[in-house]
Amino acid sequence: MLRLLSVLLFTASLSGCGWIGAYFVGTDNLPEPAELTPLTAPLAVNPQWRDTGSSGLRDRFAELRPATQDGRVFIAGQRGDIRALDADNGQLLWQVNTERSITAGVGLGADLVLIGTLNGEVIALEPDSGSERWRSRVTSEVLAPPVGTDEVIIVRSADGVFTALQARDGTRLWGHNTTLPVLTLRGASTPLLAEGLMIAGLDDGRLLLLDLATGSPIGERRLAVPSGRTEVERLVDIDADPQLFGEVLYAVAYQGALGALDMNSGELLWSRDFSAHAGLVVDERAVYLPHTDGEVWAVNRHNGEVLWRQPALRGRQPTAPASVGDHLVIGDFAGYVHWLTKRDGEIVARSRTDSAGLIGTPAVVGNRVLMLGRSGQLDALALGGD
Repeated sequence: MLRLLSVLLFTASLSGCGWIGAYFVGTDNLPEPAELTPLTAPLAVNPQWRDTGSSGLRDRFAELRPATQDGRVFIAGQRGDIRALDADNGQLLWQVNTERSITAGVGLGADLVLIGTLNGEVIALEPDSGSERWRSRVTSEVLAPPVGTDEVIIVRSADGVFTALQARDGTRLWGHNTTLPVLTLRGASTPLLAEGLMIAGLDDGRLLLLDLATGSPIGERRLAVPSGRTEVERLVDIDADPQLFGEVLYAVAYQGALGALDMNSGELLWSRDFSAHAGLVVDERAVYLPHTDGEVWAVNRHNGEVLWRQPALRGRQPTAPASVGDHLVIGDFAGYVHWLTKRDGEIVARSRTDSAGLIGTPAVVGNRVLMLGRSGQLDALALGGD
């Protein structure tokens, strides 16, 4: 069972809060988008199906991503629409309009389809029909997709409050307040639920653990320490979703560090200077993630040593990676989808989907990857031969 035995005390944080877009930070210092060069003997990418019915993303800050369950794909549009599709062929199963501005979704839990809104509502729908099960109000705008177990739904609000709702009817069970820095990146990592715990990366570089049943603090660990003279220089948000592999937690902070935490002892196994906010994936060998500058890295998950770096996506604002067999799949700001080998990071295939750009965390169903674009276009792709 996961336990955190070494607990660090809470540190003082600055009161008040403002936010800025992740790509606005240090714009003058970001590299120009790398020009894509032709691939040598590229593998074929096979389009499986496409859906264009979602309203998509009308500003750059909503956390929209596809979610999959039991052969179905769920997507939300910022204008309030939620769609369920057949994962095999993209056929529309149902569509509803919540008449709300959706800022986070889709999340899953307790056999519910979950979204969060600009005005602090959480809406739970039946996955089979789209019928509304319940609506519940939290303390402020929801910036991360709600997640849940069979009993509890966890919602993270823009004001730093974590709220637990009863999965059956949306009744509030508990709330936990965190203090936000003066300035944060717009967005928040999705809490991770495991072994009766809620694990979350905070905007001040800490990892927080709460008892899922009661909301009581179990412990915390600092991953990144703010430094610098200005509030922008001191940004160390953990906006990438932490990932648990076995009993080791992997997390990364913007302008901070990438590290691995043993969940049994609370020991920080390793840490290295790093900056990222898009997301990471982990397998037996490595942690894979794009740096803030767009370069894709693979580091040994046991000691943090660099295995390879792929500079071809520098400045191209890559999405979080998806793991599909022996490959990583990453989208970019211009709508290109890149397939990299996990072995050495070589880009072996490329295709273009939504020219408005790709967003969020891709979803994977079998050998297919689902890429969501800003216009609302959803593409299901597979690598040739798979």
